[in-house]
Amino acid sequence: MTKYTLAILIALFSLGINLWIIYHQRKGIPIDPQKKQNLERLSYAIIVVAILVLTFA
Repeated sequence: MTKYTLAILIALFSLGINLWIIYHQRKGIPIDPQKKQNLERLSYAIIVVAILVLTFA
């Protein structure tokens, strides 16, 4: 698996988290604000990991 493939898979995981948040907001399903904030932070951290993979792998 090349570093590009790995970075794309990591970025897709981050996208999935964001889409899950958007889905729940549009459906009107309440999300705990703390949980939403933690998921957003996790998503940002995953993007940083993808950048680090591209840089150092």
